[in-house]
Amino acid sequence: MAHGKNGKLVIGASGVVAGVTNWTRSQKGDLVEVGAMGDGDDKSYDFGRRETTYAIQGNYNASDADGQELFAAGAAVDFKLYPEGDGTGKKYYAGSGLVESADQTGPLDGKITFSCTIRQTGAGTRPTVS
Repeated sequence: MAHGKNGKLVIGASGVVAGVTNWTRSQKGDLVEVGAMGDGDDKSYDFGRRETTYAIQGNYNASDADGQELFAAGAAVDFKLYPEGDGTGKKYYAGSGLVESADQTGPLDGKITFSCTIRQTGAGTRPTVS
């Protein structure tokens, strides 16, 4: 069984993002209706283009200058997400994207957390660590 405790997120060449506690990779695609008049009552669709987003959450660390501090809305980032760690033979996600949102939350009686959403631009890859 895969376990996320060894996972990590790298921004840029070597900026390991500190404090990540959760990530979600989401893909959705455009469905394009291809039916025409006279085709009957049931609609027909074709698959259009897809979009991929990465939602990242974690414990805030103000000194993480090459990781968390790069999360500003509109920032362009290169990223590598290692779901199970970066050991030899492990697969990971790599790509470029734009930071769509970046949030910090500081409750009165709790820890400060951060979250951000990266919208991938172009095609990502799924290489294997060598």
